[in-house]
Amino acid sequence: MSLLNVIGKASDLTIQAYLDSARSRPAGEPGGESTMQIPYNPESISLRHENAFQGAQASPTTSAQARFAHSRSRTLRLTIVFEGVDMGPYGLASLLSDKQRTVTQNVKLFLLLCQQVNSTSHEPSYLRLIWHKGVVGENFDCRLQSVDINYSCFDTDGSPLHAELAAQFVEDLDPRKRAAQDNFSSPDLTHRRLVRAGDTLPQLCLEIYGTAEHYLRVADVNNLDDVRVLTPGQQLLFPPYARTGG
Repeated sequence: MSLLNVIGKASDLTIQAYLDSARSRPAGEPGGESTMQIPYNPESISLRHENAFQGAQASPTTSAQARFAHSRSRTLRLTIVFEGVDMGPYGLASLLSDKQRTVTQNVKLFLLLCQQVNSTSHEPSYLRLIWHKGVVGENFDCRLQSVDINYSCFDTDGSPLHAELAAQFVEDLDPRKRAAQDNFSSPDLTHRRLVRAGDTLPQLCLEIYGTAEHYLRVADVNNLDDVRVLTPGQQLLFPPYARTGG
């Protein structure tokens, strides 16, 4: 990375962390940070789009027909670089802002916002990645799936001066946005729903089908051992059973 990048303009990527899927309650302790401006633009970006299909029963003379089931959550892979400068008290370091974070501090803040379990919600934060150049749209609501951190180049005291983070984020839409996107009023599509605290299978079936009568069939499709206990964050599939009511 060029030294010009160290003193150049900020990255176009901002990470915001929230306690809820609606992204209405910022994460972090009172007075703590819930937003991170990435110092430099990511080294690489990869966005995966994927559809899932159900194969019809194939006969000995014909191939199976692929029937659309649902669109899977998009996956975003970023390689983020945190760079430190060790140029002495009279070198380039003296030109940098006193508020510039070290490599260690940047990595710590990234993990705090994206990976660490919050004390109030007891799960990692819901994230919103804001990309000012529209690479992933206006914003990308997601959660951190994994991150590999590679340190290289160290100061005389052992502090890292360079870190590369290979981060993978999985798209996570608020259920209301997901419902609007998937058009839950249409009974001819297989729908996907993330379980929220307090959800029950009959109640979810009632929302999607207009009746709770399909809940045992849905339980069978999702291999649920106990239809009375759903885990928040669990993803369930709802096949295209008949919808009743308005």
